Amino acid sequence: MDFKNLYALLKIKPTASQSDIAKAMRQAAQQQTITLDDLKLCKQYLLNEEERTKYDERLFAAHPELLAPPPEPEPEPEKAEEAKPLAPAKTKQGNKKLYLILAAVAAAIALIAGTVAYFKHFKPIAEAKEAVRDLLKDPDSAKFYNVEKVVNTHVKKVSICGQVNAKATAGGYAGKKMFLYTRETKRALIIPATKPKELTEEFSYSSLYKAACLNVDPEKINADMATYKDTLEKLVSLQRQRLNASSDEEQERLDKAIATTKAKSEEEWANITIYTDSDDD
Repeated sequence: MDFKNLYALLKIKPTASQSDIAKAMRQAAQQQTITLDDLKLCKQYLLNEEERTKYDERLFAAHPELLAPPPEPEPEPEKAEEAKPLAPAKTKQGNKKLYLILAAVAAAIALIAGTVAYFKHFKPIAEAKEAVRDLLKDPDSAKFYNVEKVVNTHVKKVSICGQVNAKATAGGYAGKKMFLYTRETKRALIIPATKPKELTEEFSYSSLYKAACLNVDPEKINADMATYKDTLEKLVSLQRQRLNASSDEEQERLDKAIATTKAKSEEEWANITIYTDSDDD
C-alpha cells in the first residue's frame, strides 16, 4: 500500500470516531472527492479497530506533527455594551490580553510536552515496529505484543523488545516470536522460535536477547561462555584419556569424571541459552 494520510483524504481528524469516519466516507463517495481505491483503503484500515491501531502507529511515525495538541480556541469577541467608566474598561482589556497570553503559553507547553513524550516513547517504538515489519514476508499482517523500551543499565544502551506474530507464506499466522530493536544501529532482529541446530547461532541469539531485553551485563555473558568453553575442553581431554586408559580402575575413575564434567557443562549452557529442550524441532 502506498502510505497515505487517509484522514486528510476524508477531511477529518485522526481522533474521529468510527461513526464519523463512516459518515465522512459516505459524503466523500457521494461528492466523488475520493477515488474508489482510496475508499477501499479507508474501509480496510479505518473501520477495523485493530487495523486502525496499526495504521495510526505508522502514520504518527511518518507525521509526528499530527500528535501535537490542537491550538486553544480564540475567545469570542465581546458584545458591545453601554459606555462604562474608564477604569473598569481598562481592567477588562488587560484581562483579555492576559488570557490570550496564558492561552498561548499553555498551548506552547502542551505542544512541547506532547512532542517530548512522542520522541521519548512513541517514536522509538514506532521505529522498532517498522523495522520488524521490514523483516516479514507479510508486513501488513503483523500483530505486536508486550512491546516496551528496555535500558541495559550496565552499558547504558536502549533497546525495544516485544513479540510479533505475522502470516507465513502459506497464509496462516506462524505464531509469536520474540524480537529486539537496537536504537544505536537502527536494526531489528527476530528470534527464532525453535532452537537453532548450531551452538554458535544459539549463543548469538541468546546473548543478543539477554543483553538487549533482560538487562544482563554483556561482560557476564562473555565470562559465562568462556567458563563453558573451558569445561568443554576439559571434557574432551577426559574422553581422550579414557580411550588410552590402561586399567579398569583408571577407566572407572575417568568415567565418573566425564559424567561429572558433562553434567557441569550442561548446567553452564542452560545459564547461557534462552532456549529449552522443548524448543527443539
